[in-house]
Amino acid sequence: MNTLVVLAVAAGMAAADKRIDLAEFARAVEYTGDKAETLQARELDRGVDGWTAWKGEDGQYMIGLEWDEPRDIAEACIEFRHAVANRETIQVQYWQHHWPNDARGGWAPLDDPFHGKWVTAKADWWAGDRDISFAFVPYNEEQPGDKAPEMRYRRTYRLRFLCGKNELPPVRYLRAYGPAQTIEATFDIRMDGAGRLEAPLSVSVANGYVLTEDKKTTMTTARLATSPANMTLCFLEGDLESQTRTIVTVRSSRDSMEGFSFLPAEVVKYGSIRIPSLGVVVSHRGSQLDLQADMKPGMSVFDRVATEPEQTWERARGEIPVLSKLKHQGGPLYLPLGPPEARQEIAIQYDASYLLDKSALKSRGAESGRLHWPQDRWSIRLISGEPAFDHETEGNIEQQLLDDYLPIVINTWQANGVAYKQTSVAGFLDERHGEIRGD
Repeated sequence: MNTLVVLAVAAGMAAADKRIDLAEFARAVEYTGDKAETLQARELDRGVDGWTAWKGEDGQYMIGLEWDEPRDIAEACIEFRHAVANRETIQVQYWQHHWPNDARGGWAPLDDPFHGKWVTAKADWWAGDRDISFAFVPYNEEQPGDKAPEMRYRRTYRLRFLCGKNELPPVRYLRAYGPAQTIEATFDIRMDGAGRLEAPLSVSVANGYVLTEDKKTTMTTARLATSPANMTLCFLEGDLESQTRTIVTVRSSRDSMEGFSFLPAEVVKYGSIRIPSLGVVVSHRGSQLDLQADMKPGMSVFDRVATEPEQTWERARGEIPVLSKLKHQGGPLYLPLGPPEARQEIAIQYDASYLLDKSALKSRGAESGRLHWPQDRWSIRLISGEPAFDHETEGNIEQQLLDDYLPIVINTWQANGVAYKQTSVAGFLDERHGEIRGD
């Protein structure tokens, strides 16, 4: 019989409310300093009755949460040990810097713990005699703008509750919930006897829970005593990308360096995941895939490195695909043309045409107005042959630099039995140039 043995219960709670409380994966902290340059966080010790809110320089009582990585928060709650007055004056703030932005790629700005500012969230709220909850309104209602998104969550490293200037009872609970729905599913884990992992295994969950066998208690840590084994998880539905996604980490009890992690939402999406190098299969119970199907043996990417032959120039060059001049990012491929140390730039495109761009010429303001061009960016091409030669098909024109390195571009092609050779070089009109600048 497969068993799931509990090793530890971290902030265990009854399964009646199976929403994932992201505050369990944060620290309750005291913030000192109100700006990014001076902000510091000190973790608070929880007493028997809860945490004690601190009094800021302005006399207002506060308490905060801090995560190692940003979380998407849609609802935040604070509950005191006893009833409190003036609950309507309590506010919640979040730490904001670049988010939200729609930039993509390696240069896209990302938030970090060292930059940002406190923003008071606009939220719908409701309260009991000793607790208050905030559900964030759409972001574009809080900070209107043409590009302001409509999402109801705030992506942040930090939350801070402003609780007024009246003395407060201890804070019993801090809670935070994300925008994704919480779902429950059972997963089977099988380990090949020839693999490197064997039971017992320790399990830890980030942004989610393991359910006990009776499904009455949630835990963030557990122990798999046998193989094959199964466990029931509460996790965030469909979240595969954000830092709020649920991650399950399974490690060897004998060697903590041996183990693996998986996303429950990904296993549900694909039915199962296989880790051949460890001899492990994780399967969603309810999937049509056969968990008992033989795994294909294989090595991990790291293990394969040791068996790879020494890299050579010829091998590296041969593995680079031929670049398409037409599909070059930002436009068709071109070569820059300009005198040495000049700031002005002209382009020779792959089809032997000249590309002129006012901004690339870097003309001074008065001179720029004298350029009576049909538009700011345009091309000039020599028409050859009758009918006109096809310049645009890739490969019809051969292009090279004089002596393979000089900034003189030579284009050659043939049209209707006539060989054409176009040599392009840029120079100064008065054979002199002004001050050389490095920008």
